Amino acid sequence: MFVVRKDESQILQINISNEYSNDYFLFALSGNGLEEQKLFFATPDYSKSPRVVFFDITEDAVEDVMNGIISIPRPGDLYCAIYNVATETLTIPSDEPIWRGLFRVYDSSTTTNKNTISRNYYGYDPR
Repeated sequence: MFVVRKDESQILQINISNEYSNDYFLFALSGNGLEEQKLFFATPDYSKSPRVVFFDITEDAVEDVMNGIISIPRPGDLYCAIYNVATETLTIPSDEPIWRGLFRVYDSSTTTNKNTISRNYYGYDPR
């Protein structure tokens, strides 16, 4: 499962061993009220390959789907599939994904009331 914080950048890692052979990784998100699948590319970091591949993903209102910057305005759980593709085309390939799982997005706010600080989570509770 990936956990992505609203308005932040984070590095996500997946174990895909040697299942990839192409240069690009296409992410496909669906569910939780999305009207259509959200497709985007994220640049891989192979520094720990073949054990793990890292991806830098940013949640921001201004998208750049070719560079891992996506907008997910509503917190919650989405389905995620990652495809290893030969070209940067925002189209789902006929091949099976190399990874499937949850893509959890959450937002939070901090409230200060005199000496009490409380943190409210939306879409995900990390406790």
